[in-house]
Amino acid sequence: MTARYGFTVATSPDGIRIRRGLLSTVAETIPFRRVQAVRLVQPLLWRPFGWCRLVVHVAGVAGRDSGPKAGGLTKALLPVGYMNEAQHLVGLVLGYDMPELTKPPKRARVKAPLSYHFLAAGHNQVMAVTDALTGKQAARVVIGKGADAAAYDPDLALAFSSNGLDGTLTVIHQESPDEYRVLATVTTQVSARTMVLDPATHKIYLATAKLGATPPATEDQPHPHPGIVPNSVAILVAQPK
Repeated sequence: MTARYGFTVATSPDGIRIRRGLLSTVAETIPFRRVQAVRLVQPLLWRPFGWCRLVVHVAGVAGRDSGPKAGGLTKALLPVGYMNEAQHLVGLVLGYDMPELTKPPKRARVKAPLSYHFLAAGHNQVMAVTDALTGKQAARVVIGKGADAAAYDPDLALAFSSNGLDGTLTVIHQESPDEYRVLATVTTQVSARTMVLDPATHKIYLATAKLGATPPATEDQPHPHPGIVPNSVAILVAQPK
């Protein structure tokens, strides 16, 4: 109670500043660039009141709150508050609006039949994990630019996002049903955005090609795409170790 007394959050050029405490005041700054993921928690007894808790996972920092798997620490950005307050803070941290979501794949039911989750990736560089039964968003993870496909491997508890604009593959680990964290950002190739996961071998296949010059914009094609260099089409293969 005393540790969370007077909890305030403010933005600064270098990150999110938190100030809290009654008997002793604690002030700290969470750099934007070190936020790996956010987790929105809404316990069952809180839901009638519309309360929730927002937690951020910070990378590259060692501390007493860090776990053996985290590679960093977990901080409460909103110990308890309303959903609109949490969504506002998510926007401040990630700088992106809510991504457009898609229906969950049927194979996700095997992982969590009572509260299975689904992934949605978009061009706002955010992957969202949402409870398909309640519509509540459980977590948001920063990914690369130009996401075109998302896949989930239930055996390895790994999610993938193929990002064609910056030529990367974001690998996310599911720590718990409502907790996800970025494990790695694998360099692929610009335009490698179409992705298929083989659940038997756990291999990721990415279709790519070298891109040529972008033609000038016209009235019929105001946003033209670059052409493909002949004989440059290739299939990239990735497999988690």
